[in-house]
Amino acid sequence: MYSILGGVVALLFSIWGFVKWWFIFLDIFKGLVPLLLLVFGIAAIVSGLKRMQMENTPILKKKPEMPADDADEEE
Repeated sequence: MYSILGGVVALLFSIWGFVKWWFIFLDIFKGLVPLLLLVFGIAAIVSGLKRMQMENTPILKKKPEMPADDADEEE
């Protein structure tokens, strides 16, 4: 019950804050967009480089031969 009441109070304060300080919110948002683009761009480049590095590593296509059991040799 208290969590629902707290959620309603937080929702009302957030709506009030958006209405009262809308232009400040827009200024902050304008500053965050280039920063987020920078961070996500760097993450995409690093991810792509790691994927290229993993694709260029040789993969063992032939199964390694298993040593024969001693029981097979006796028969």
